[in-house]
Amino acid sequence: MDNVSVTQQHPPSTDWLGLLQPLVRLLQRPDIRSVPALIGKLLADRCAAQMCLRLLYWLPRAKKAGGWVYKSARDWNAECNLSPAQVKRVHSRGYLEQVGFVRQMLKANGSPTTHYRLNEPVFLARLAEFLDLTPEQITRLVGQNMPVTQAKSAASTGSVAPISSGDNRPAQLAETAATLTSITIQDSQHEIRHEQQHQAVGVVEADPDQECEVMLLDELRQMGILSNQGRQLMTAYGSERVLAVLRQTQKQARVNPAGYLIRALRDNWQFEQTSYNRRQSEPERDASIYITGKYAEFIQW
Repeated sequence: MDNVSVTQQHPPSTDWLGLLQPLVRLLQRPDIRSVPALIGKLLADRCAAQMCLRLLYWLPRAKKAGGWVYKSARDWNAECNLSPAQVKRVHSRGYLEQVGFVRQMLKANGSPTTHYRLNEPVFLARLAEFLDLTPEQITRLVGQNMPVTQAKSAASTGSVAPISSGDNRPAQLAETAATLTSITIQDSQHEIRHEQQHQAVGVVEADPDQECEVMLLDELRQMGILSNQGRQLMTAYGSERVLAVLRQTQKQARVNPAGYLIRALRDNWQFEQTSYNRRQSEPERDASIYITGKYAEFIQW
């Protein structure tokens, strides 16, 4: 691939994060209360949603010709804590392409690096279809001159894959459209300028299982095991097994507790119960068998 010149001028990309924030407010949907939640439901994949949010943040700041933004595996790990395998899975399944991103391998700093660019009409058409709105309605709501005509043609020609958004309810959609058109836009546009920068990194709602996983990863980090390695251990041996070996390791004074824990998992060590736990788990014995002698039968137990 030919290297892309960084000096050639190009029109800046649309600040989609700045436009989506007032749109989320105006929608007033109880299931979508933030831009990360909207992108997460649109893509239906946590890792892909994180990547999409970061790309939407960087695209208006792109300096390469054609509006390209490049990200290496190290960049994705530093910005979103994603492993190369997770990024590769997002690429292979085409999650980003489904919402209009174009991906190409170009040179950056002398090395082949993945570059990303957004086809804005396709993104707008996908967003409108997911929200059961038209591109014109979204344009009127956010008060921006977006490429509505091209978005309509992209949707009509089938270049945008269909999204299943549930049953169509004409009465409910009509009521929603009336509510949206009756709300003023100026206040929402003014507020977004103070909130949009770093608010868009987290994705989807809190999950109890995910919170337990985060706590376990934090304890492993304190022991000296990095997050990526901790996730690999939980994937290979299960969170319950890792937690059990972690608790056993914490009871012992080890010079290298991380190495002890990893070896115990890999070699499938089985830990014996303590004498106290053995006594608690054993059935209670009849003490009368120990009473012997001439007067044993007269002794009450």
